Amino acid sequence: AERIAAQSSDHWATVFAGDDFCVEIVRDLGEAVDAPHFAERGIFARQVRLANGQSYPALPLPVVPAFLTDAPAAAPALGEMALADAAWPVAEKD
Repeated sequence: AERIAAQSSDHWATVFAGDDFCVEIVRDLGEAVDAPHFAERGIFARQVRLANGQSYPALPLPVVPAFLTDAPAAAPALGEMALADAAWPVAEKD
């Protein structure tokens, strides 16, 4: 990470230009959603719907079972979901 952070994104775009690398320079979420590399793979094809009705792109990670449908799912309210509801194992803190 330090090596990547030591150079500008313009530098890295030049380094990887013209070669077949699995690299995508993303400056914000809008760019990520529109990036051909991610679009071709359907990375942001799913949506999450907030309580105010707005929908946002969501990564297809199996975190909350409700997000595993093709239809937009409602996002849980802050504090509504316990860590025990997550799909990944949660390490106990000492």
